[in-house]
Amino acid sequence: MSVDVQIEAKPANSERAEIYSRRDGHGESKFLVRDTVPPYADNRPMLAPGKPELPEYKAVFVVADQEMSQFSDEITVNCAPLV
Repeated sequence: MSVDVQIEAKPANSERAEIYSRRDGHGESKFLVRDTVPPYADNRPMLAPGKPELPEYKAVFVVADQEMSQFSDEITVNCAPLV
């Protein structure tokens, strides 16, 4: 089972977005992917198979390999296993 989340960060005047994620509800968000062609599919295995998960995501836009914006608002996605 995977989290199966589609993330679409639409870069405004930038080349791409870097997406960060936090999965366990504490600690720092960790770099997930540099997305050049949205949407990005997060299909990492669930932390505990069969149990719901609340991954959090945020993005920052990139120009010439430099992060050029503040982080986006963080979103939380409710991922529950299919029954």
